[in-house]
Amino acid sequence: MPTRMPGHHAFRRRPHYGATWRTKEAWENGNTTQSTTAALDTSAAAAVQQQEGAKRASGRGAAAIRPRNAAAAAAAPASSGKGASHVSSGKAGQEFSGAAVRKSSTSSTSMSLRTRVLEMALEPQGSREVQKALEEAKGAEQELLMRELQGHVVKALQSPHANHVLQKAISVMWPSQLPFIISELLSFGSASTIAKHPYGCRVLERLVEFFPAHMMEEMFSDLLKNIPDLCKHPYGNFVVQHLLEHGEERQRQFIVDELCSELYSLATNQNACGVLDKALTYASPGGQRVLVGKILEQEGLLVAIAGKRWGFAAAERLLSSATPSESEEAHRQLSENLELLRRTVSGRQLLDSPAFRAGAHPAPSSSRALVHGDHRS
Repeated sequence: MPTRMPGHHAFRRRPHYGATWRTKEAWENGNTTQSTTAALDTSAAAAVQQQEGAKRASGRGAAAIRPRNAAAAAAAPASSGKGASHVSSGKAGQEFSGAAVRKSSTSSTSMSLRTRVLEMALEPQGSREVQKALEEAKGAEQELLMRELQGHVVKALQSPHANHVLQKAISVMWPSQLPFIISELLSFGSASTIAKHPYGCRVLERLVEFFPAHMMEEMFSDLLKNIPDLCKHPYGNFVVQHLLEHGEERQRQFIVDELCSELYSLATNQNACGVLDKALTYASPGGQRVLVGKILEQEGLLVAIAGKRWGFAAAERLLSSATPSESEEAHRQLSENLELLRRTVSGRQLLDSPAFRAGAHPAPSSSRALVHGDHRS
């Protein structure tokens, strides 16, 4: 039998706090909480009983006024239908009044921002309020708000907060409502200069997305003249990616031709690899075939792309969009450099990717053709 510790009786005389109570204070606090919870439960039960009593009383009252003869019973549905129509009309009235309240609140919000749009747009919270007002307002109210930024577009462009107001306005308003925005942006610099600005590139991306080509002609012309330089820029490359995604087909083809002219330096550049990935995604099937062929012609270029952290997406895109013959050649080049690829994280990821595994056993030409837009059987 185990020997009892000296003074063990002292522990036995202490109150048992339980497994969850490590100290006396915690146990007392727990008991207080439990008693408080019990009191709340008691009061809640009393409230429920009162509600049930009120329901029973109302039921007895309703029974007291029930019709006692057939004529009254026959007349009751008609009156109840009339009441239902009153209820439905009341609901419709509530919905209409709710819409009116929302419209009035939107108008009051835009009114409260008048003469303060620029000041608020330059501040973090104020910028959010102006963006919300632009999103909720319509037509003339939006124009009144943005009219206060006319003449201050360059200042808003360079602000970490007001540039979001410009983006929101471009996204939710018609281009015809913002005739001043392009001319004021060009007073800051050329489109290429704006594309290299940390906030200007975002505004330019929205313009590429939402403005028609005839309004953007001057900007597009300048951007297309500087594609290689923009592709390598940490901000400018995102504008080129937007051109590939939202631009016209002739612009996409022009960018593909520029990539092919300086393929090795662009394909192995940290920023330009994102442009290469977008070109392999959004270029025409013919443009994609040209680009893939140029990459595979330069022995070792695909391995160099795949071995870089920023080149993994482009290499995987090439494998997934390749024709059977292109896939076979790409797989050969990668397989001959397995040891080199296994030394890098992105190389190992590519070797484990479904795109690479599928390349070892090319799918039938009919199913592979559907990947890159050829629907011939």
